[in-house]
Amino acid sequence: MGIWEIWLSLISDPILIALSSAVLLLILLTLILLISLCRVNKKVKRINRNAKNGNLAGAIEMYYDKIDTLMSKVDDVSERFGVYERQTATSLRRTGIVYFNAFGGISGNMSFALAALSDDGNGFILTSLFGHEGSNIYLREIKNGKPMIAISEEEEKALLIALNQ
Repeated sequence: MGIWEIWLSLISDPILIALSSAVLLLILLTLILLISLCRVNKKVKRINRNAKNGNLAGAIEMYYDKIDTLMSKVDDVSERFGVYERQTATSLRRTGIVYFNAFGGISGNMSFALAALSDDGNGFILTSLFGHEGSNIYLREIKNGKPMIAISEEEEKALLIALNQ
């Protein structure tokens, strides 16, 4: 009787087949558990990296302290941003300019009307009229998008440009 016949006689025994299958299943489950254990171990090491003496509770507490510090900084930045936003609302951010020839015989659009307004429409129109004899500068106050006195056609155009921004 050769090895091959002995092997076939062993394989044909149902108890031996069941035990062999159980052993193979246990080996497979052991490998799966080892892989899972390695993954969990990597995660624990990552958490404990910043823990002193392997104190997991200390590491978690440290992370919460860092989160509290960051939240405090975010609150400070948000508060400062609100202050800046309120301050810039009153700054002159909307502008419009129109170049024109104020007097006959002068070319090159040397005169201009410049409107500068805040978000709420308050500001001014600065007008420069250039002529051969000299130059004149006028300032017109604007409140809520409306001039306080009558303005020229060019100043009206500059005001509309600024209001439409």
